[in-house]
Amino acid sequence: MTLNYAASMTALARASGAETVKALLGAVHLPRFTVAELAEQTGVSRRTVDTVMRRYSHIFDRVGQQEPDRPGRPAVRWCLKEDRIDEVIEQIETMRRALTVPDRASLVEAPDADLATASLEMAATSLGRLLAEVSPDDKAHLLTKARRSLAAAGYPPDGDVRVSQPDERMRETASFIGSVADIVEAKEGASPDQLDIAHARALSLALAARGQMRASHWLPLARLVTSHSGTVMWPAVCVERRSEDLIRRLFPRLRRDRHRDTHLPDWVTLADTRARRAPASGEVMPLLFASNAADLLPLRDHPHGLPPYVVIGREVRLFDQVSQLRGRFVLERDARTTQTDAAEAVNRLALGLD
Repeated sequence: MTLNYAASMTALARASGAETVKALLGAVHLPRFTVAELAEQTGVSRRTVDTVMRRYSHIFDRVGQQEPDRPGRPAVRWCLKEDRIDEVIEQIETMRRALTVPDRASLVEAPDADLATASLEMAATSLGRLLAEVSPDDKAHLLTKARRSLAAAGYPPDGDVRVSQPDERMRETASFIGSVADIVEAKEGASPDQLDIAHARALSLALAARGQMRASHWLPLARLVTSHSGTVMWPAVCVERRSEDLIRRLFPRLRRDRHRDTHLPDWVTLADTRARRAPASGEVMPLLFASNAADLLPLRDHPHGLPPYVVIGREVRLFDQVSQLRGRFVLERDARTTQTDAAEAVNRLALGLD
């Protein structure tokens, strides 16, 4: 960094918020850079880049020098510190939200489509590796890589608000990837309510993203969403009228949904109030409660068979009978475990994972 302190402070006072965001975004996109390279990448003056790097010196590491192509002192190469990337992305979003509309429009142009697609695929691959058992350090590293890849594609860390990428189909993919990262992070120390909020968002985005992503990228993320101990049921469910009170005591966030017809006599439709879906969207999935084998008679006697369904039962021996009737069985245990197990079963069927 080449400016004297007084000149740097003067430039910092004059630098607009948009120029600071541009410089920081450029640093996220570039693995290594000189001041001149970052200025060229972002369209910000070298003096402003130098000033921003002085202001945020704690986030940068010196990584050598540029090979000189002319006489004189070689330029220093820099990179963002690995453990500061999340902080930088959060700072970018905070500053971006404070910008005026004209300043937002002046931000860096979107990466080209090939770069954005490749970056989103890298983000999905990083998160997909979390299906395997990994150490806490590896988990943090993979989450950081995913967040950085989202930024390289032109998106903030949650993927939900466009920074510079106008492609709506890519936005659906980025939003889903960001929501999966949020779930993984919420699982580590967040309250059950916070986890359920992240769960609801990810489930609402999963189906839209399925049509935009390769199956090899979408499937691992969908499995992560359904296996992370949330209690949100994305599809509406239908239950026998006689067991409605019992089901609603077990799942207090289910409410009567009068927009959907079950087409089954003596059944009612319930929907999770936290699930993000359009009215009357999606299929209705049967959810039964069985204390004993006699409670399975509606499954045997239904003339046309039921669509994919889930049975919550109190006896382990019901498992084989439910399996023979092509259903998913969930053993009733403590309230939270039963809620998460049933939500996982219902959501996996709704997403076509079973």
